[in-house]
Amino acid sequence: MEAYYRSCDPLQDISFTASPCLNIRDENINLKLSLMLRQSIDELYASIDFFLNQQPNPVAHIDESLCLPDFPGFSFCGRKKGEVVTIERSVRISKVATGRIDIHIVMFNQNGFQILCTNATVILK
Repeated sequence: MEAYYRSCDPLQDISFTASPCLNIRDENINLKLSLMLRQSIDELYASIDFFLNQQPNPVAHIDESLCLPDFPGFSFCGRKKGEVVTIERSVRISKVATGRIDIHIVMFNQNGFQILCTNATVILK
């Protein structure tokens, strides 16, 4: 597997890690994304597009409410400007075919302020 990512916001940097690196098709892979907030997130909305093998149209699109006033879905909901947010998930990818997956992620807060914008590419061999 090869993975590349970059922030598409010139003022926001992100950190991304995946582990373990060896034989990921036979076990869970732990993904971790971190960023420092430039605005508070009382509400947080995500829009994610998945592109397969450089096709021009997404094969999947997700719009998700991650944090709502009466439903803080994650531990980072309610974090304030200047705090570091870390999102960690374990994913099993043993059934994923080989190829290139491009992922575009944009997250906005309650005021429409862009919290995160990133483009990632995963190449499975």
